This record gives sequence, structure tokens and C-alpha cells, in this order.
Amino acid sequence: MVRRGFAAPGVGERLARAVKDVEGRTSAEVVVAVRRLSGDYAAADLRFGLLLAFGALLAVYGLPHAFDDAAFVLDPAFFFLVGAFAAPYFPALRRLLTRPARRRENVRVAARAAFVDLGVGRLKGQNGVLVFASLLERSVEVVSDAGIDVGAMGRPWQEAVKRLQGALGSGPDVAAFDEALRSLGPPLQRVLPREDDDVNELPDEVGVE
Repeated sequence: MVRRGFAAPGVGERLARAVKDVEGRTSAEVVVAVRRLSGDYAAADLRFGLLLAFGALLAVYGLPHAFDDAAFVLDPAFFFLVGAFAAPYFPALRRLLTRPARRRENVRVAARAAFVDLGVGRLKGQNGVLVFASLLERSVEVVSDAGIDVGAMGRPWQEAVKRLQGALGSGPDVAAFDEALRSLGPPLQRVLPREDDDVNELPDEVGVE
């Protein structure tokens, strides 16, 4: 099967080069994390199962064919199980059956957990930036440490973050994400210019988990 989007061959290396380009301008440490999803969507799976079960019940009740009494129980139960087990294979379905606020909160919480797990928040200079992309939710969360003055970076930073979000908004666009990631460099350089003794403290490699 041909892999596409962020899972396609060479994408990790491409984004790692973008990280190196950004860090070549600034003493900030940039980490990119790409996740397939950021939360538990079992509730959406169950909703889909219930929808299929309800449809099966209406069909048994409304069709002119004569059904056994057991069909009023067994058919809806069967379609409920089919729906609940099939939904995880259809990200668009999970998005449709989950409130946008819930999806945003899942990404926000997962990004802050990754900020800690990946060591971005443990740098001595408090100069870490995490770019967290979650594919199912089509959302990007940028988390920066206390040593980075986001307000001083102004509109260029805000526009770069907005472009990162837009690169996933209607489906993963690796080229747009790469370009937006590189655009973080100039505003970061403004508040944290690169120094001669800067050391790369965190890996630049990017993978999809």
C-alpha cells in the first residue's frame, strides 16, 4: 500500500531539514511531533454503532418483508457491533461524530503531555518550542517555553502558526506545513538570535506515531 501525507517516505527527513533551517537562525530548540490522533474516540465509535443499529431497527420495522421477532434484537445488535468496530478505520467519521471543542481539547492536552515527554520543557534556557500536529483532528498546537517571548514576535509568529494550522485544515499538506515550519525562523531569530556556542540539545528527526 502506498503511504501518503506525513507517513510517505522521505517526509520525516524533509521536516528534519526544515527544523535544522529554523535552528540555524535561532538559539531556540524546535521539536516537531506528528501524531495520528490525540485522544480516545470510543464515544464516536459507539455513536456510529448506535446509528447503524437504529437504521437496522427501522428497516426491520418498516420493510414489507416479514421478519422473525428475533430480528428486532439480533439485526440491530449485529449492525451496532459492525459500526463500533469499523469506525476507527474512518478518521473522517470520527471527526464528524465528535464535537470540535472536544477535538481541540484532546490536541491541547496531548501537545502539553508531549512537551514534557519529549523533554522540550526541560531545557536549561527554557527555549524549547514544540510543533505538535495531530492528523485525525487536523489540528496543530504550538507550545513554547517561558524563555520565548511570544508577544515580542508579533504578527510574523502568529501568521506562521496560522499557516501551520492551515496545512492540516483540509487534509495534510506536507509542502505547506514545511513552508510554514520554516517561517518560524525569522520571528524566533528576532527574540532569540543564534549564538556561536549554541548546541543542538534535542533531536531534529520527525516521525508519525
